[in-house]
Amino acid sequence: LPALVGENSIGETLDAGGFLPDRSVTVKLIKDDLEELPQVGQMLTCDGKQYRITSVGSKPTLPFVNLECQHL
Repeated sequence: LPALVGENSIGETLDAGGFLPDRSVTVKLIKDDLEELPQVGQMLTCDGKQYRITSVGSKPTLPFVNLECQHL
């Protein structure tokens, strides 16, 4: 699907083995291009990289869906 993709941040997350890279992106889609709204936890592939959807934003008055996604 056509989408606007913006890289949000590159940081680090503390894990049991130390710090791990933490990358996130925002994806903006047109609602009419979707059969149903994506759900938190679903996987998304963009430019060959896998992401997990961490939040879905959709307002009834706007034609867009905003997805916050975390790189795996």
